[in-house]
Amino acid sequence: MTKIFSYIIIILGAIFAFVLGFFLISHTLGALVILAWLGLPIWVYYDARSRGMDKPLLWAVLVLLSFFIGLLVYLIVRPEKAVGTTCPECKRIVKPTFALCPFCGYNMRSSSAVCPGCGREVDAQWKYCPYCRQPITENSQQA
Repeated sequence: MTKIFSYIIIILGAIFAFVLGFFLISHTLGALVILAWLGLPIWVYYDARSRGMDKPLLWAVLVLLSFFIGLLVYLIVRPEKAVGTTCPECKRIVKPTFALCPFCGYNMRSSSAVCPGCGREVDAQWKYCPYCRQPITENSQQA
């Protein structure tokens, strides 16, 4: 009788371990799918915004509602490179022609100068202007 009882306990333990393992695996995979379903639209929103695309929220909603099909469409139509430069202060994307960040007021041209020969913007650390070959002096006015 005790032998039969021990076999029943072993069989019940194996069934419990199988059910528990299946439960943990299925819930872990379900959690990963939910995380991807919610995380991808967030990534799409910030990526579309950094690339200067119109209506990044619309792209995020498209990916949220259609999941992989919307993501595939987004990856096909998005520009290859991000438009603009990143502000070192607030980390937002601004146009490269801006002299200061419109969000936080950071001076985007702190290390640039104006060539005394042609008047173009050059890096203050350069010794010569690459456009007109004029030497860049230290007293060149700041841009």
